[in-house]
Amino acid sequence: MTPEITTTAVQTNLNVVWTLIAAILVFMMQAGFALVETGFTRAKNAANIMMKNLMDFAAGSLAFYVLGAALMFGATKAAGWFGWGGLGMPSLATGEGVWDWTFLFFQTMPRRRRSSPARSRSGSSSRAISSTRSSSPRSSIP
Repeated sequence: MTPEITTTAVQTNLNVVWTLIAAILVFMMQAGFALVETGFTRAKNAANIMMKNLMDFAAGSLAFYVLGAALMFGATKAAGWFGWGGLGMPSLATGEGVWDWTFLFFQTMPRRRRSSPARSRSGSSSRAISSTRSSSPRSSIP
């Protein structure tokens, strides 16, 4: 006997797949931003910038799971603005369904938090450019 396929079940599965695809695309954008930020820094700082972006994602994901999900999906609602149901996402512990895991994955994906990555850790990139220009023989020409 085969289970009956309903339009509700198909729509739920399509919602899960589309949300996962969107979350993966946002995650790949984070990698692109890391590459852009690395391009703005000196070569000696490339590994530090990549590690900073990885740790930003790791720490942000853990902090969101522990505090953010509790405030977003908690059982007790304070005037409809935020809830609290303990630490973590309460519905994940009960195993209520695949949609909760999908939605947590989508909400965990980082959005760009920092502004322009024009400054490296060793100083301003414009200062490095101006110091190389002043040492050239053409710098004295008006």
